[in-house]
Amino acid sequence: MTKNSDAVEWTRGDWFQTDSGVRFYPYDPKEEDILIEDIVHALSRICRFGGHCQDFYSVAQHSCLVSDACTRALAFEGLMHDASEAYLGDVVRPIKIGLREYMEMEKNLEALIAKRFHLKFPFPPEIKEADNAALFTERRDLLRVSVPWPHQGVEWVRRIEPWSVERAEREFWGRFRCLMADESYQGLEGG
Repeated sequence: MTKNSDAVEWTRGDWFQTDSGVRFYPYDPKEEDILIEDIVHALSRICRFGGHCQDFYSVAQHSCLVSDACTRALAFEGLMHDASEAYLGDVVRPIKIGLREYMEMEKNLEALIAKRFHLKFPFPPEIKEADNAALFTERRDLLRVSVPWPHQGVEWVRRIEPWSVERAEREFWGRFRCLMADESYQGLEGG
């Protein structure tokens, strides 16, 4: 980067450094700043439920399970449905709905990620259905104390056992590569 282009970058506002060394500007994200390496790395290290589960349980594992619950046609969207959290963090729902600026930032970033990886966006309702089934199953299997929630939902029959950070990263990468190689997938040829 030249000195002049470096000066232009600083006008984009505050930024943070991703694992790959990218300067990521959350208020002015660019498609070229979104790298699958950063998404996989971060999601495998971010804990669901704001860390309030018995054992560490990553957003990456959650994303893999949502992907597995989707049809083949929507498996890639299921895998990537929380990719924005790699850059914005996993804010628990009751707080997120009160943060309008965050919600707008998240929606814009989701659209940019969808464009980058040629995903269907906005995500079809089936993605939210799989996401909610994961949420209620996670509540059953991962929270130490079960308290009534105002909403009930469908739970999966299978039980969730948390993966290590390393396994979550490996599993996410495996699904990503498999979905990218799928002949019916018309998106990017690599990450």
